[in-house]
Amino acid sequence: ISIPLTLKIRSGWDSSSINCLEIAKRAEAGGVAMVKIHGRTRVDLYRGYADWDIVQNVASSVKIPIIGSGDVIDFESAKERFRDGISGLMIGRGAMMNPWIFNDIITQYNGFELVKRDVSDYFKVVLRYIDLLREDLPDKAVVGKVKQLATQMIRDFRGAVDCRRSITQSSDLVQIINNLSEYSKKYTGICFEKDEALNCYE
Repeated sequence: ISIPLTLKIRSGWDSSSINCLEIAKRAEAGGVAMVKIHGRTRVDLYRGYADWDIVQNVASSVKIPIIGSGDVIDFESAKERFRDGISGLMIGRGAMMNPWIFNDIITQYNGFELVKRDVSDYFKVVLRYIDLLREDLPDKAVVGKVKQLATQMIRDFRGAVDCRRSITQSSDLVQIINNLSEYSKKYTGICFEKDEALNCYE
């Protein structure tokens, strides 16, 4: 191939088979340009905490860039995990909970205060996400992806348990938008403008 080849792996299959260092060394020998390592095993899935000592150990043992992944959810966690030898960070679920996380980390790194956002800002992201998905996917396929994003984004909001349950039980985009709107009105007093959006999805 004519472009750099990168590899993303976990630390191992389970705690008794941590083999990311061996894999990284083989990848380096084979010409892989960069390796990204999630500090949990495959068996761990997303339970517990990522082991960044393992990531750092690999980074200090090979010459190619090593990117770490796992539990980066804000500036403080990014700062804590960006250790010596590690070339960069990957952000996964943190971006689903906060789509502005990348800008927020850079903003705080440069010593500036974060922009305050309310629930309506998050809902605007959901609507924009729906529009983008519908450019390539049928509405039936869009529903599942929107459920995944919306339930993650409001996870830490006050009273979000019932709303998340309602969203996961929704059968179409109209129901999802209605549930978000009702949640916003009930818990924040912010009236979510949904009429125009609903007209598009009915």
